[in-house]
Order: sequence, then C-alpha cells, then structure tokens
Amino acid sequence: MALTLKLITLLRTVSSRCYSSPVLQHMKIASTNKFVAPVIDFAKQMEELPKLQENVRLRKMELDTDKLKSLWDLLKHMQATKTQLEQRKTEILDRMQDFKKIGKNAEAAEELAKLKLESKMVREDLKTLMTGFWEVEEKIMVSGLMIPNELHTDTPWTEDKVVHEFGRPPTVTDPVSHLDIGRSLGLIDYRDPSCFFLKNEAALFEVSSAFFFADALKKYDFMPFCNPDYARSSIVNGFGISSDQSDSVFTIKENIDKKNFNLHLVGGASIYPFCAFHTRQTVNFSSLPLKYFTVGRQYSPSSLDSKYGLYDTWQRTTNEIFILTANDTNEMMSVFQETLAMVISLYEKLNHHFRVVYLKASALESWESLRASFQMYSCHEGKYVEIGKLSISDSFICQRLLMTYQMSEKDRKRFMKMISGTAVDITKLLACLLEQRSNNADKFAMPDCLKSHWSV
Repeated sequence: MALTLKLITLLRTVSSRCYSSPVLQHMKIASTNKFVAPVIDFAKQMEELPKLQENVRLRKMELDTDKLKSLWDLLKHMQATKTQLEQRKTEILDRMQDFKKIGKNAEAAEELAKLKLESKMVREDLKTLMTGFWEVEEKIMVSGLMIPNELHTDTPWTEDKVVHEFGRPPTVTDPVSHLDIGRSLGLIDYRDPSCFFLKNEAALFEVSSAFFFADALKKYDFMPFCNPDYARSSIVNGFGISSDQSDSVFTIKENIDKKNFNLHLVGGASIYPFCAFHTRQTVNFSSLPLKYFTVGRQYSPSSLDSKYGLYDTWQRTTNEIFILTANDTNEMMSVFQETLAMVISLYEKLNHHFRVVYLKASALESWESLRASFQMYSCHEGKYVEIGKLSISDSFICQRLLMTYQMSEKDRKRFMKMISGTAVDITKLLACLLEQRSNNADKFAMPDCLKSHWSV
C-alpha cells in the first residue's frame, strides 16, 4: 500500500481550483449535465511530443506542452494505481467470502475483521484517488482543447505564399480613407466600430453583392441555410476558444452558476451555428459531401478606439460557406480546390485586383490546418486586407464536436472532414473598392456584375 499512500498524499496537494469547460461531459458520477465529450488522442500527441512542440512554436502559441506531458504522466500513474486498488478490492471481497464459508471460529473472525478494515481503507483510498483523478483528467482536457490542429503540408511555415493573383495593385495618387470618401459621397454614417450605417449606393452594393455570391453558390450545388445568431459555450470551446476570451467572442450574459449555458453572439453567417447543427449528429454517407452557405451578419469584438473603419467593425455582412466530406483526404482536397476555384472565378468577375494567399502558420487560428486568404489592396492603409477565406480543419473540429457519418445503419461511426470559410466579407470589400476609386470620381462605381442584382 506504500505506492497508494504516496499517491494519495500527492493528490491532496493538487490545487482545488475549479477547471471546467462546457465542451466536456463531466466525468464525475454525481454530475447529471451532459454536453460533448471531445475525442482528443492524447496518447498520440504525447508520443509525438516533438511534433506538437514544433507546431506550437510555428504558430507562436502560448501552450505549456511540458506541463501537459507531466499531467498526462500523472494521469497514467493514477490510472495504474486505480487498477491496483480495484484489483485489491476484488481480492479482499473474495477472501471475505471464503472465510464466511469456513464458519464462525476465532481465527476466521479475526482474519475477517482485518479484511473488513483493509477493505474500508481501500475504499477510502479509491474514493480519494478518484476525486483527484477527475480533477487531473479535467485539467488535461481543458489544456488539451488548446492543442492546435496539425498543419497541412501546403501551409507555409514562416512566410505567406501567393498562389493566385488577378490584375495589378491599384495606384491612387492621394489615397483617402474609405470613411472620408463614404461621408463625402453620402454613403457611410460611421460612429465607431459598434455602430455604422450604409446609405444609398453603399446599401445597394451590400444587397447586390450578397445576392450575386448567393446565386453563384446555389449554381454550384450549395444549399442555402438559415442559422441563429447565437452559439453556446459548448460549441465555442470546441474551437479552443475560452468562454471568457472577450477579444474573440461576445458573451451575452455570463451565468456564473451555469457556465455551460452561456450564449455568445457570433452571427448566423459564422462557422459556429453550422457546427452546432451537426454536433453529436450522424449523417448517412450517401448525403456527403454536404455543402451549405448562408448570408447574414458576423460578429466579432474589436476595440472601440479602432481607427480602421469598416475593416474592423463589430458587425459585418458576409456570405459564409460550410462543407462536410467523408473521412477521405483526397476527396476533401478535391472539394477544397473546386470551391477555391469557384470563389476565385466570382472575384474575377468583379474586375478588381485581388490575390489568394496561403497564410503562414502563425497567422492561422488554432483549429485551422490551412487557410486560403482572399485579399484586396487598401490604398489608404497601404497593405492587403482579407475580404474572404477558405479554411481546412480536416477532422479536428468534427472529433471535438462529434460530427459523424455512417456507411450503413450497422456500420461504425466515422468522423467527417470540414472545410469552411467566408466567400466574401461585403463590408471589407466595400471599403477596399471605395479607396480604389479615382480621385476625381464624384460617385461610387458599382462593379458591372452586380448591377443586375440591384432590383432583387
């Protein structure tokens, strides 16, 4: 019992701080709340620790992999001790049954009393062990949710890679901010990142752009979808985003007693509601690939002191894409390339300079394996701005949110692969096009391909 006593003493020193994440299905027996039990292959991650550390380094993330490894080793040690205690508990019960069969005599009674005492000690040790076991396991799960996705082989390590370019960067002699242009033309009423209004041709541009991309997506067999503007913490946490990260998501109202039920304002045209629809759901293989799109609002926090105008607003109008494929890398890449080519063709119809860039590892979100970024040049800022994106997350999110498919009713469940992105961020696109107008233009020039959608 020396090993057990040593471990029990160690467990009593473990911090009693509460580590919890709504994405977890609570491990404790007393818990009645069930959410999502993410599938994270810790054994593989720890076996390939140098690979994980390189991934974290390239992404410039703050993740203590050594601490995670120590917790993992402790958990394995506790698991082994738990097995020993359970085996000893069974052995004691068997011996007690044997002595009961012998009958009542002094020697049997004395031995039975010793076994009862040892059984009580083992049960107490096991109870103490499991309390610590659940705590360490939960710490690992919470830290494990921060583990990033594996980098795709096409993801550049240190420098962005331009994979497509259309036209030449615009040249404007005296670049003016899109806000100044918008005000002078009566197109924009901007107060701060949380409040602005599009007027006249700018409002028409927003509507016509949305319908232009939506009509094209329907022709490419994308199904229109209507999403809620909100997502629960259980979904957001699956992306490695903590519920209290105020710089990543808006929290409607933090419920201290029921953090599992926190709501976040993310917008219907964002990835989270799509994932919420498929979380813990299984689809038939014959339905794949599933290709959705939606048009609507996307919400993300920024500083109220931001000076970037429409490039950094809390609310933006976007066309969002969401694709699920079978667990086949070749199929996933084929669909990714087809979708990428389709979106490129739509931007080319706008007849304005843009480029497509594979972003370097440090520019990716932790759940992204590869991102193709659609960028236009901001004449006033003197740099490229992302106006759309297409990302591969492979099966990373599907494993965390249990998004599966089956070949047949009796077949085992397999995790799907996911492609997602913003076909166009109309708010940012408008800002770029305003800054690219010639200095003497007295009105906003609507791209020809959008004019047929004015009356929609």
